[in-house]
Amino acid sequence: MKIKDYFDLKTKRICVAASVTVILTSIILTLLYMTGDFWIKIWSLVLAVIQPIIIGGIFCYLLAPLVERIESILIGSKKAERPNHLIRSISVLLSFLLVIVGILILLSLIIVTVTKSIESINIEALKNLALSTQNDMNE
Repeated sequence: MKIKDYFDLKTKRICVAASVTVILTSIILTLLYMTGDFWIKIWSLVLAVIQPIIIGGIFCYLLAPLVERIESILIGSKKAERPNHLIRSISVLLSFLLVIVGILILLSLIIVTVTKSIESINIEALKNLALSTQNDMNE
């Protein structure tokens, strides 16, 4: 087999694969367009099932270092052969409690800041502004 024949065969295979890909993609997109409502309902159902799994995976990934740290504190050494399931459960519970307490502290700080900002608003100045705006609109 000559090198020229090899490249011709390779080029033909690539062209056939690209053509089949374009044709199949066009057919699939046409079918999706024609049955759009059905696929939208299926997609919303799939999202409703997958979304909690993805959120749980993100929480698990983010809290894993905290859980391992609490677990190592509870065990007393960094490397245990096989951690006790009770200790693991306690460390997971404590990590969730720490995160919830942190979120509550942040929310309370935000609420205190917002209430102080609202209290600092001069009500009389707002009333005078509203009255002057109303008078300007009436004239």
